[in-house]
Amino acid sequence: RSYLTLVGHRDLIGKPVREALPEVQGQGYFELLDQVYTSGQPFVGHAVPLRVQREPGGPLEECFLDFVYQPIRDQQGRVTGIFLEGSDVTVRKRIEDELREANRQKDDFLAMLAHELRNPLAPITTAAQLLQRGQMDAPGIVRASAIIARQAEHMTALVNDLLDVSRVTRGQVTMAKEAVAIEPLVHEAVEQVRPILDSCHHELFLDIEPGLYVLGDRTRLIQVLSNILNNAAKYTSARGRIVLSVRMDGGDVRIAVRDNGQGIEPPMLPYIFDLFTQAERTPDRSQGGLGLGLALVKSLVLLHGGRVDALSDGLGEGSEFVVYLPLLEPVAPVVAAEPDAP
Repeated sequence: RSYLTLVGHRDLIGKPVREALPEVQGQGYFELLDQVYTSGQPFVGHAVPLRVQREPGGPLEECFLDFVYQPIRDQQGRVTGIFLEGSDVTVRKRIEDELREANRQKDDFLAMLAHELRNPLAPITTAAQLLQRGQMDAPGIVRASAIIARQAEHMTALVNDLLDVSRVTRGQVTMAKEAVAIEPLVHEAVEQVRPILDSCHHELFLDIEPGLYVLGDRTRLIQVLSNILNNAAKYTSARGRIVLSVRMDGGDVRIAVRDNGQGIEPPMLPYIFDLFTQAERTPDRSQGGLGLGLALVKSLVLLHGGRVDALSDGLGEGSEFVVYLPLLEPVAPVVAAEPDAP
């Protein structure tokens, strides 16, 4: 039964192996069988890939096998057959691959974190040393103090991002849910990212269906939208175009942010919301960041019972991030009945 689950239900008994499993030809298994039969030496394979057609006319599906080919000998020691024992270890193999990739991403992230934290430390140290000498005039002291304040603010923002993601992933975020109107929410998020939009000379277009409400934490929802807008601004070249649209979509509110920026490679789309994942930087994108924004977006949207998707046709084709939140139907106010006249 397990073998038929692996190779698909087909007529196997009494057939030569090359006829029974024709799609396996060229994958090395038949050659191994010939080698074991000829040499009399067993073979052990670990997580060896196998592409098999489980349904007639269906696609080849890849799985991974641990197996042993053990020669069977007669009384004279001649090989008369091969005993095969194996296990389908596809799930284990994929989990191991995911763990290896997660570990690699974590190492890349730690290297990037060290770099991002070191960047503001250099001007802070220089400004502090100049102040320590006591030889600066009043305007110089003001400039040095402004440098320290600005870079310390940047470091604080980085640390706050780390703490935010840590709290969300460990389930330590308390959501104060209430009826939230989407239109003013969008305007508040835009106000937060206005400085980066203006500094990059981006055009922002708003297309908002009025009167839509969701049940959620106002502060966290503003954080979701501002993170997506901030991401669009950072990955779009100067004088880019960003469109934020809000529509009712069935029982959801659909909030989409589309840009004409850098775009996302198709292989990266499934992982764009994972922790420690960040697209490759370009020379004109110097704002930095730790790549935590989209991971935070996904976690917060899930806590609101929604979902988030990333869409892109590839590099240079721009991207679109779409948030779906459950629509909150407006509740008519309860009017107290007039008391009966005496």
